[in-house]
Amino acid sequence: MLLSSEGVLVDAVDLFACGWTEDLIRKFLGEEDGRAPVDHYANFQGKRLWRMTRVAIAERTEEFQDEFALSVARRSLTPKRVRAFLEARRMARQTMAFLVARGRAVNH
Repeated sequence: MLLSSEGVLVDAVDLFACGWTEDLIRKFLGEEDGRAPVDHYANFQGKRLWRMTRVAIAERTEEFQDEFALSVARRSLTPKRVRAFLEARRMARQTMAFLVARGRAVNH
């Protein structure tokens, strides 16, 4: 997660930690809002970035919540893992609010 002139940006790793899948990303976010360079040769295109506001809006829709629930069910996740996804989503929203309020960047 990082702060840019476009707001808080998250990458696919952040989304996966919150329970998103490539299919959910494609369906609810579509094209990325930007790319960030990476420090290894295996990824020449850089990492995909999406504005956290778009992610939050998508996650609030009934359609996303239904698809997310189906995705979780298909993956046969344990209740502990589902709680971890939900906690990661909650923490991401809190971090976004903190970053915007403080105007600082956090890079990983």
